Amino acid sequence: MAAVCADTPDIFKTDLFLPIIKKIERLSKLEYGDKTDDFYINDGKQCWVDVRKSMRIIADHLKAATMIADSGVFPSNKTQGYILRRLLRRALLSARKLGLNMADFPFEEIIGEIAVIYKDICRELVQNKGKIAEIFNKEAGRFEKALNEGIKELGKLEKIDAKTAFYVFESFGLPYEVIEEIVNKRGLEVSKEDFDAELKKHQELSKGATEHVFRGGLADQSYEVTKYHTATHLLHQALRQVLGEHVRQEGSNITAERLRFDFSHGEKITVEQMKEVEEIVNQKIKENIPVLCEVANKEEALKSGALGFFRAKYGDKVKVYTVGDHSVFSREICGGPHVNSTGELGVFKIIKEEGVARGIRRIKAVLKSPLFKDSLI
Repeated sequence: MAAVCADTPDIFKTDLFLPIIKKIERLSKLEYGDKTDDFYINDGKQCWVDVRKSMRIIADHLKAATMIADSGVFPSNKTQGYILRRLLRRALLSARKLGLNMADFPFEEIIGEIAVIYKDICRELVQNKGKIAEIFNKEAGRFEKALNEGIKELGKLEKIDAKTAFYVFESFGLPYEVIEEIVNKRGLEVSKEDFDAELKKHQELSKGATEHVFRGGLADQSYEVTKYHTATHLLHQALRQVLGEHVRQEGSNITAERLRFDFSHGEKITVEQMKEVEEIVNQKIKENIPVLCEVANKEEALKSGALGFFRAKYGDKVKVYTVGDHSVFSREICGGPHVNSTGELGVFKIIKEEGVARGIRRIKAVLKSPLFKDSLI
């Protein structure tokens, strides 16, 4: 519809993308054009590249990455963070093809154009563009370092087949197209079909791990595990209150002895913040708030404010667990199980906080009887 209204067959020439394309043209000193193959001069050499395709990838991927980062996701090797990392790295590879330097890529200028396009519906982008650009610049630095290490590793290998190519891809993040380029320069070949087969095996393993995370990481459905599972809902909401609404669950692992909760946050949590989180959880336990369950339409549940970060896995009907009746403390889409009221949980104690990946923190906590008074922080 946007293309029709702009009287163009090219969506990238509509007002949704054209300002970004124009910015990329100015930065690269190249023209978007209509040709699917083109060349430019870089360091005195004629370089053939699909300029139009490269600019489209940069515009599309950086817009998507900006929106994802603005929602509180950081680049990582897990779930949403992995999607963000892939978007950024593919955009950077396309920028590299246009002769732009990854190490000092002007993210803020492009994010600024995106903020102008969406100023009426995403007003916070204007304020957040510097912070988002900083996140992207750090990722670009990591990617450039990984690329250099991967290229160096490829140079050491005498034999390069699909398995070794995938090893370099997985270990250093070196994309297949870069691997193929380097391999071809050495007069060797690597099978794309075999490489894709290795990638598919890896994806199937990752899918199984993701489904395990989605199920909540429960060891069983005993009463003790049920208590810890309910405690993660209180912990999640307390973290969002203390650290900010960018906090979102990234995974959990629960046994009858403790809970382990992974969440998005870019900085180490201070002792004061951990104490505040602990106090909020214990206050809600002390209030003995009812834990209510209802079955609702997925879209209606999300519109009602229920948290749900694994949307692709939800059916049309979902269970929504609410902590609180008249005054709601926590509301999440979840498969259960849960206790009937928070007073059943005992005393909540954080025993450890640590980083597990870029932008991902982990909290380990235990539940003790009300007689247990001493803080473990």
